[in-house]
Amino acid sequence: MLKTFTLNTMDQFTQRNAITATLFNLVINTVAPFLIFSEEEFINLKGESPTVVSLLMPTVMISVFATTLATFITMTKQRMAHKLEPTLEAHTSWLPTAVLTSIGLGMAFAGLGFGLLWVLQSSMANAQIPKLWAILLSGIVGAFAAFIASFIAVKRARLIC
Repeated sequence: MLKTFTLNTMDQFTQRNAITATLFNLVINTVAPFLIFSEEEFINLKGESPTVVSLLMPTVMISVFATTLATFITMTKQRMAHKLEPTLEAHTSWLPTAVLTSIGLGMAFAGLGFGLLWVLQSSMANAQIPKLWAILLSGIVGAFAAFIASFIAVKRARLIC
């Protein structure tokens, strides 16, 4: 019976974390580009700046890095406070793992995104995307990256003993 409660608690944490990361990143990755690119009317697919790469690479890298680090921090604090199983001792060293995992996942996701954009850019002529659509794309891509990263971060953070 206790094992079922423990699994449900971790499942609940994982679901709440994914929802929080997704919604937070949807908002941040819509508002920030809106402010940054406020002077622009269009975002170029390739060529002159601003481009889709200059819009989406920071979105992906920062979303994944921040989501992973926030997941580690939240999960570790709850485990140390014995609010989440498996619990951790207060002296457990977790910060280096959290930072390295955050950087590694951020770079991996950004690399994958860059590769996909490179293929897209190579196969298409330059086009201009209206700023509104580009900003919505940024929000959706950032939210999706954070959603996926949140599950990976939980799995990795559970390995800390």
